[in-house]
Formats: sequence, C-alpha cells, structure tokens
Amino acid sequence: DDLLAERNLKPADVDLGVITKDKLIDPAVAEATFGLAAPGVSPVIAGRFGPVMVRVSQITPAVTKSFDEVKADLKKEIATQRASQEISDQHDVIEDARAGGETLAEIATKYDLKLTNIAAVDKDGKDVPGLPAGLVSSAFDTDVGLENAPLSVSGGYVWYDVTAVTQARDRELSEVKDKIAEAWKREQVEEKLTAKANDLRDRLQKGEDIAKAAGDLGAEVKTVSDITRSTKASGDLTQAAILGTFSGPKGTAAVAAGAADQTKVVLVVTASEVPPYFSDAPDMAQAKSQLADQLSNDFLTGYMTQLQAELGGVSVNQAALAQAIGATQPGS
Repeated sequence: DDLLAERNLKPADVDLGVITKDKLIDPAVAEATFGLAAPGVSPVIAGRFGPVMVRVSQITPAVTKSFDEVKADLKKEIATQRASQEISDQHDVIEDARAGGETLAEIATKYDLKLTNIAAVDKDGKDVPGLPAGLVSSAFDTDVGLENAPLSVSGGYVWYDVTAVTQARDRELSEVKDKIAEAWKREQVEEKLTAKANDLRDRLQKGEDIAKAAGDLGAEVKTVSDITRSTKASGDLTQAAILGTFSGPKGTAAVAAGAADQTKVVLVVTASEVPPYFSDAPDMAQAKSQLADQLSNDFLTGYMTQLQAELGGVSVNQAALAQAIGATQPGS
C-alpha cells in the first residue's frame, strides 16, 4: 500500500483480477506468484522488465475437467493432428514423385488433387483473384523448366510450375479499350453522384426539410434511432454513415458511402444526447479492455525508449519482443 501511495497508484491500477498462470507473460513472475503457498506478498522478483512484487489476495484451486467436458475439444485436437500428419505425409509423397520426374499434371491425376491452369498473370496478380499469398511473386522469381519448392499455405501446400514467359510490353488500345471506357464511365458517375450528394448536404445543413429535398430527387427518407459509436452496420446504415452521425452536433448534415456500389447516404442528425455512465455496462467492459491494452502499449513503448536513451546504440528485436510479451506484433 505504501508503494502504491508513493507512485500515486490506486489498487485498481495494479489489480489483475483472477488470473491463471499461463496469462502471466513473464515466466519468473508466473513461477514466483504461483509458488506462494498462501495469500500474501511475494519477495522481490527479478522480472524481465525490472523488479516486481506481487500480492496474492486469493488462491482458487485448479479444477480438473471431466472427460465429457473436454471430449469435443479432444476430438477436434486429435482430428487436427491427424490432418496435419496426413498433409505432411502427402507432401513427402509428392516431393518424391517430382524428384522421380513426374509432372504436376500426372501427380494431380494420380492422387486426385486439384490442378489449376492460369493462362497469364501480371506481376501484380490483379487479373486472377484468389491466388495464394506469395504465389505470383514466387512465380516471377523463377523460370520455365525450373523445379520450385512448394509454398506453405493455410492448411497445406501449393506446388507450381512456370510454363511460359511473355515479355512485358505496353498493351494495345484494342486490348484495353473496353476497360478504359468502363473506368471513365464509373468516374463520371462518381463525380456527378458526389456533387449531387454534397449539394443535398449543403441544403440540409442550411435547414431545408429533408423530406422535401429527398422528394425533389426521388429518394427515400429513412429514420434510424438509438445509434451509438459501437452500433453495427446494417443495410443502408453503413459504417461510414455511423461515423458521419458523430461528425457534429444536432443539425449536422453529412455524406457517406452507401451499401451498394456507387451510392451515397446523406444524413441529418436530428437528436443527440450523452448517455448515462454505468461502469458495469457491457459496452464499458470492452472500452476498459481496449484502454488497458493501449495504456500497456504506451508504458512499454516509453520504457523501451528510455532504455535506448540511457544505454545508447541499442536496437530492439521486435520479433523477440513480440514473442516475450505474447503479442502478434510489436505493441499489440
């Protein structure tokens, strides 16, 4: 308590609540904390990021689940392990077949695998949607007749061969004429649509009745109430429209992208109020969690910056840091 007071901290600032051992990212802290035989204060622990003291106020004994409780999870885990092993075995079989001179077409027929022939693709891969990540760049790093290592993708592998290379050239007008015309038409429609939506917004901002303004354009007026910042997009109420609702006070008019392609939503805020604060509301739990994550990231970033300034010439291994703190990327 004296340490908290000295640092201007409240108990809630350092309270982790009920937590399991695997949730403590620092092994030294985890071992010392769960090594306490009874509630109390631990000795000073040499943690990864500095000295740590832990106060345990309650110990809840571990619970062993019955077989029926974990049966479904076990089945799923076993099935996943078997599938992974089968994929690994099949990988070796296919690699052996390739080493023996069999083509991908022959291997696909022999083992009932899907063979996809791509007529042509540019380096951006734009003309062939749905290709595995890294396939196009890998194909452009090899050449005709070379045997390529398979690409690891989610749940399996992809084998590929380059059968022909067409030298880069500027396309002739006849090849791109239709695409150019379509792009020009879309651009013209978008410009006119945006101008009309902005004009309607300006009229509404000046106080014109929305029903009259919409009637002039043959547009439909819809009313939506009880919108919060966490409201989910639905139908004509797009995420952009929700954000536009909070762009100003009562009377604010805004333009947002519509749900359908090349459509706009023009909205007017007719009422606005600050909701009462309830600390135990479901929305607040999510907000608290997000705020806690942000504060944790800020503290860690500040700590690393200070260390680098004190030690001088020190760089941070971001991958190792992410692994140490259990993050998928630095600061997350």
